[in-house]
Amino acid sequence: MPAGKAYDKLSSVILELAQQYNTPVFEPHVTLIGEIEGEREIIISKTEKLLKKTSAMKIELIDINYTEDYFRTLFFKVRKTSNLLLLHKKVSKLFIIRKIKKFNPHLSLMYGYIQKKDKIKIANVLAKFLPMEFDVKRIKLYSIEGNVKDWYTVKSFKLH
Repeated sequence: MPAGKAYDKLSSVILELAQQYNTPVFEPHVTLIGEIEGEREIIISKTEKLLKKTSAMKIELIDINYTEDYFRTLFFKVRKTSNLLLLHKKVSKLFIIRKIKKFNPHLSLMYGYIQKKDKIKIANVLAKFLPMEFDVKRIKLYSIEGNVKDWYTVKSFKLH
């Protein structure tokens, strides 16, 4: 999760786009891993243990892109730093994951199905924010059952 002014700016962009294009609103985030299987308390405990040894890190948004994928309609690409890749690797080994996908760190700006011409127009406007760097001081464990509006924070972990 971005911290401070970056969180505010990115939240504002996501909200504005959601209102303009009737898409879901969500917190700005870089997904470390998705769809973990297991009992909630065990997942929380394992995450807590791992993150006690994890330092805050910087994330750099380096480019903007779009796809036809609902959850990657429009997004900022994230630089693959050694810290980020190492944390992803540790988390991947710790949990049972429903769908294993190649790790392409990104920060989504919109979810939905939007016309390509609109995505290009938005991308051209938002490219002015790049590059953007922010501190990550928290990692949130989310329940992503149901629709995006039904998602909620299970637990928030502070990084050291």
